[in-house]
Amino acid sequence: MYRFVMYNGSVYRDALNIFTKKQCFVTQFKEKTDDSFYDYLDYLDSYARDIGSGDIYDLYEVDFYVVYNDTSKTTEAVAKELKAKEEEGRSIGQFARDCILNHMWGVNEEIAYRLPAEIENNEVAIAFNCESCSEDWVELKSQPGGFSMRGWCSKIVDIHDCDRLFVRYTYRVRNGKDVPYDERVVEVTMNPEDFKAEMLKHRIANI
Repeated sequence: MYRFVMYNGSVYRDALNIFTKKQCFVTQFKEKTDDSFYDYLDYLDSYARDIGSGDIYDLYEVDFYVVYNDTSKTTEAVAKELKAKEEEGRSIGQFARDCILNHMWGVNEEIAYRLPAEIENNEVAIAFNCESCSEDWVELKSQPGGFSMRGWCSKIVDIHDCDRLFVRYTYRVRNGKDVPYDERVVEVTMNPEDFKAEMLKHRIANI
């Protein structure tokens, strides 16, 4: 998972200078820099700024979620199975509970579950583990040397078809000050346009 830095209204990627061992933040765009930035590893064609003790900045992780009630045979069958397990007192796992029973799906544009989902077109990809896919779900195939996707199904969803869109920020530092553990997580519900803009703002290619 990437960590981000918000500094002077712009988003940067958190990093560690491997030569000086200093914490810094990085961008590939010259227009997001000033005289306090320096060339960061020539072969990466990027710029960095060390974080100073008096700097006012935010350091955080960000996760994107959609609440989407899928009514296909695929998820209905899995939901029935999960509810039966719960009635028997068996554990079903938080991921399955969130997705299938609570209809809350994490979306990650950097992964996109190998489907051509494009947030510019209001599309996100959702996925879960299932023995068989049906209707508009797609069975994922593992790539050589990559993470095993055997038994995973995925589909593309339009964010306008979702009941809720929200972003979860986990702050380590806010306004230059360490954040207490029990105050780190902040959830913000957004409309489709703001949700799209926030995903684009945190797209690694745009940082």
